[in-house]
Amino acid sequence: MEIHVLQGERAMARDNKTLGKFLLTGIPPAPRGMPQIEVAFEIDVNGILKVAASDQGTGKEQSILISHTGGLKPNEIEKMRLEAEKYAEFDRGRLQMIDIRQQCDSLFYSYEVTLRENSELVAPDIRQLADQKRQQLEIALRDPSISPEKLKTILEEFRQIVLEIGTRIYRGKQEDTQILNGTGFESINVTEKLTRPTRIRTTPPNIFADGQTFSHTRTRTYSNLETKFSESGSDDHPYDGEEMSASDYEAVD
Repeated sequence: MEIHVLQGERAMARDNKTLGKFLLTGIPPAPRGMPQIEVAFEIDVNGILKVAASDQGTGKEQSILISHTGGLKPNEIEKMRLEAEKYAEFDRGRLQMIDIRQQCDSLFYSYEVTLRENSELVAPDIRQLADQKRQQLEIALRDPSISPEKLKTILEEFRQIVLEIGTRIYRGKQEDTQILNGTGFESINVTEKLTRPTRIRTTPPNIFADGQTFSHTRTRTYSNLETKFSESGSDDHPYDGEEMSASDYEAVD
């Protein structure tokens, strides 16, 4: 990796004055975004600048000493300042475009990783739509006359599709986890504390369209005992709609 040290007020590196360059070598191959490079600048009272770069993963470090940082004449410094003011608006536009292009690049990468790792969970219809939006964005990036605002709009359209894909994948995995863990509506266990004698009204079972009943079991602690009762729509436990107290049920330790 080349470390390029510059001096100046312009937003773009190429519009500033080069002070020095050096290479940070020995960085092992790694997936995108994994290497972490730290660059530190130190300048002493004599105007000598030390620039050091280190790979946080391997600990490898390279540095450079630059002793002519104060070599600019007053008129050169003033010229650089005036140029920075003159091209400030132009430079902001270029920076904005660079930022949007980097966002596009990052989103392309995220989309590729998502498809590679979860292709079976992405429906064909939304994948087709995402590919269309991606193609539109790629075409826009090749247009040298496109404005940052227009490019950002196309980027956001693609981003929303990618976010929707991520949401669907998450929901799909969540449903799979619930099935594997046996989470459902066949049974519900509830434990409650009763602080004083309380009359309990039972509720009739829920009847579904196919005639099946929804039953559940609840366990309550009452007067230091556990009482268990079952509600169902079977003939063994007919529902009469009357109020019953907790003592009407079988009590077990």
